[in-house]
Amino acid sequence: MAVPFPRKPVFFLKPTTALLRDGGTILVPPESMRVEVETELAAILRRGGGDLGREDAMHLVTAYAVFFDITARDLQSRARREGSPWTAAKGFDTQRMKVVELLPDARARLAGSLGVRCFEQPAAAAPYGDVVVLAVKPQQMREAARALAPHLGSELVLSIAAGIRLADLGRWLGGYARLARCMPNTPALIGAGVTGLYARPEVEPAQRAQAQAVLEAVGEVIWVDDERLLDPVTAVSASGPAYVFFFIETLERAARELGIEAGAARRLAIATFRGSAELAARSSEALASLRERVTSKGGTTERALASLRSDRVDEAIVRAVRAANDRARELGDELGRD
Repeated sequence: MAVPFPRKPVFFLKPTTALLRDGGTILVPPESMRVEVETELAAILRRGGGDLGREDAMHLVTAYAVFFDITARDLQSRARREGSPWTAAKGFDTQRMKVVELLPDARARLAGSLGVRCFEQPAAAAPYGDVVVLAVKPQQMREAARALAPHLGSELVLSIAAGIRLADLGRWLGGYARLARCMPNTPALIGAGVTGLYARPEVEPAQRAQAQAVLEAVGEVIWVDDERLLDPVTAVSASGPAYVFFFIETLERAARELGIEAGAARRLAIATFRGSAELAARSSEALASLRERVTSKGGTTERALASLRSDRVDEAIVRAVRAANDRARELGDELGRD
């Protein structure tokens, strides 16, 4: 019997099943409803979450992904193909957005999928509006900045290029000072990112608010009051997803070696990380307290943690983050050389 997909579902995750609840009734969407459920979720994404709100909508997509074994990014892509992206839900009119893209095929794809206006050169896109986002490869930033400089007025220039310091960017822009720099991470692809953000003193409060609004379209924003802190932000949160994936890979490997089927091992590892991270996010308790609540005296978790400590895994993680921080600083020195 077909179960109507709830318009305002509350979702629950278990290691191997995504459950949807509406009015106290637990609903498991049958495989026969896959297309209908996917269509509904894509519509929720197009509305930026609608009545659910962005965070709940993204969790719902993740729950669907677990149950039907489809990636949340696939649904996000479908939502963008069929309608407005997340930026529209944040109050941005995509028809007022301009994108400079050198490649013809990429221009056509962006215009078709996102509804933005695309141009081949910076001069053709001027005047730019309120915010100019520089999202080019660090090695291309100097050339891009010099092409942009003659057409700037009083816009905020927001750089997403890793390692490019604002002193160097300002020099390449001919002394321009209304600059901000950010460091996002890859979960921004599904609206679940976190971005470190710094703005120079010359940036006005209204422009700081604009920068934050742009970046909140893809997740949380953490302001720093010293640009040098973007190096540790890079080491912690920008590189951080790779550390998490590394640990998930290893946990999945351990599960397989202990006899768990490969597909189940992957789902157990991912769901454990997702659920634990969500529990930490929702709890006011210290992380150490949450860890201790899982660790019964003389139990399995205590022995596992003792093994990790004997191998000094905690110290290794800190050394790894410090190494990433050092490399971020080195890249800034290298990329800023004229």
